[in-house]
Amino acid sequence: MTVKSLLSLFSGHPHEEAAISVSMALAATFTAEVRFLRIDKPLSAMPEFSGAMTYGQAFDRSATLLAECAVGGTGMADCNDRLEAFAKTHDVAFDRSTHVAPSVTGPRASFKSVVDRPDTCLAVEGRCCDMIVVAHHHPQTRDETDLLMSAIFQTGRPVLVVPERTKNADARLYAPGLVAVAWDGSLESARALACALPLLTGTPTVKLLCADEQSKHPTPAETDAITNWLYWHGHRIQIERLAAGHETVGKALVVRAGAVGADLLIAGAYGHGHDKDMLLGQVTQHILENMETPLLVSS
Repeated sequence: MTVKSLLSLFSGHPHEEAAISVSMALAATFTAEVRFLRIDKPLSAMPEFSGAMTYGQAFDRSATLLAECAVGGTGMADCNDRLEAFAKTHDVAFDRSTHVAPSVTGPRASFKSVVDRPDTCLAVEGRCCDMIVVAHHHPQTRDETDLLMSAIFQTGRPVLVVPERTKNADARLYAPGLVAVAWDGSLESARALACALPLLTGTPTVKLLCADEQSKHPTPAETDAITNWLYWHGHRIQIERLAAGHETVGKALVVRAGAVGADLLIAGAYGHGHDKDMLLGQVTQHILENMETPLLVSS
């Protein structure tokens, strides 16, 4: 199992620096490609244009939005220059062409900007990669939340969420010393752990944090199966049952992952609803809003 194609969602904001470094480091580690993708919603998909509006009002609002997008040096040339600088620090070649066939060999990074709905775009781009990297900060804007939701629930790919306040994120993922798994015996948590295996190379210990409300996982059969599974990947497991008590399950997981010094937290992503109306479950929502370590999620 390996990672050879990464998609990193990028908008040009300062809070994305940790995610950029992680993306470049993973490309270098796996001799992979990383495609940085900026998705701007079309004006027709913005709430500002959903109601009745005169032509003059629409023109004035579109001019304002375009000006806001230009603030902070997020134009195409600036994005390319910024990403190329990060690529150089990780010995990753930066290819300014947008052709499918790369013009370089070895680790490669590229950048593309599109105007499209996030769910529509990621249904294509996000399904044609091995892993998606997303920066995260709190509070998020509605557009940032829509982008994250589309990545998690519309692609079928694992999503590596990198918090803005993560320290030394690229080094921690290059050789994680301890990895924590939010385990509840569900299909989602098992899939997330399987998707994370390429990132666990050289990691001796995987700690299963079990804080489901019924405290029934892992069962003895699950313990034997997980121990055998990870043994053949070179890992030993430690199981810790968390008593959430008056705290929520999400808070118990975040607090304990931080207390044990986990370099990566792995969790299944849970949602409610269908398609465009998906809402994150309470545990997933709390982890995303409060974590300080990279999180790999899979739905």
